[in-house]
Amino acid sequence: MNGIFLAVDIGNTCIDLGLFRGTRLLAHDKLSTASHPVSGPWVPVVEKLLKSIGCSDRITSVGVASVVRDSARILLETLAPLCPGPAGFICSSADAGLEIRYDRPESVGIDRLLAAAAASQRTGAAHPVVVADAGTALTVDAVCAGGIFRGGVIVPGLRLGMQALQQGTSLLPQVEPDPRARLIGRSTRECMQSGALHGTAAMLTTLFRRFEANLGRPVQAYLTGGDASLLAPLIQRIVRVDPALVLHGIRLARERRSVGSP
Repeated sequence: MNGIFLAVDIGNTCIDLGLFRGTRLLAHDKLSTASHPVSGPWVPVVEKLLKSIGCSDRITSVGVASVVRDSARILLETLAPLCPGPAGFICSSADAGLEIRYDRPESVGIDRLLAAAAASQRTGAAHPVVVADAGTALTVDAVCAGGIFRGGVIVPGLRLGMQALQQGTSLLPQVEPDPRARLIGRSTRECMQSGALHGTAAMLTTLFRRFEANLGRPVQAYLTGGDASLLAPLIQRIVRVDPALVLHGIRLARERRSVGSP
């Protein structure tokens, strides 16, 4: 488990990279898939990230998770020069270490499972957790005591919802979320921004409360994803915010694989 471990989470619009030494996250970067396609060049990107923290150590292992078909394999091949040999792996649902109670377990996004696994491990398997991931889609998932993944809720994320409004209407403009958006907007643009931010935060506040009632005991709530920092201040309950939760899930997957190795 010595050396540097590179964790990569490929989403629909962003790619997250994390450099770990043991359990410690040394560096975290988020890049758009539009400007950084999985086919490369990624070696200079990772080398730049290593240099930014003054690290001269080599990458000894790479773990990749992806919700985009075939992207994990392509990126792992692109990163091969950084880590020669059989030291790279693609995360599967088995790597989460959870009991998945879902109608079709193979259809659960690997990012949802890894974030849930990291949250459960951090809180302790004896306690239930609810994890919200604010990315392209906004997902909210429950993990019961004992590491049982129950599933949850999927709705459009902030930007996807605003994009749908603009594309599905003739007069609404294209806008971006604004953390300064006031609750009662005074223009169409402000009203859309308020709906995205305050509406989503209110929905999460209610969902956390309802999940807790459904599970029948207090839960630890987590918030991750690219828009976590925008939403966290507006959620009316205690929430642990970690934008790198999926990356920690990939790190845990590596640890499980290392324990299971001969």
